[in-house]
Amino acid sequence: MRAIITTLFLMLVNISSSGAGELNANNILNLFPICEIPSSLGQRCKYDYAETKPDSFLDVCCSDGASVEYKENSVSVLSNGNWHYNFDISSNGDGKYQIIFNDEAMNGGTYHSVTTFDAKLENGNLLLDETNKKLF
Repeated sequence: MRAIITTLFLMLVNISSSGAGELNANNILNLFPICEIPSSLGQRCKYDYAETKPDSFLDVCCSDGASVEYKENSVSVLSNGNWHYNFDISSNGDGKYQIIFNDEAMNGGTYHSVTTFDAKLENGNLLLDETNKKLF
């Protein structure tokens, strides 16, 4: 009985320390619904994920590999194809967030957009409301 209680306690500690239920730099790449928004990855989403949902942002952007850097409330991704993606996350309280998503060609292309979203987690899904978009 003591072993079962100890195991359950350790599971609860692990869940709470992983940030379950909140959006952060550690889980944004798994939660961000890239195929549901306009981005440089639109054609890949259209053809590779027309019938399915990708498991993560990295599945869509970086099937050929990427360099991922985590810093406090942001994640920077540089694909092997020289595309740079960045997520800046800030909490507005009460489970609401602001995400600034940077999508930029570093391969000599000219595509560069910065999109701001109001976001919230609901039943494990990240819901986005675009509030601002700048194309450069």
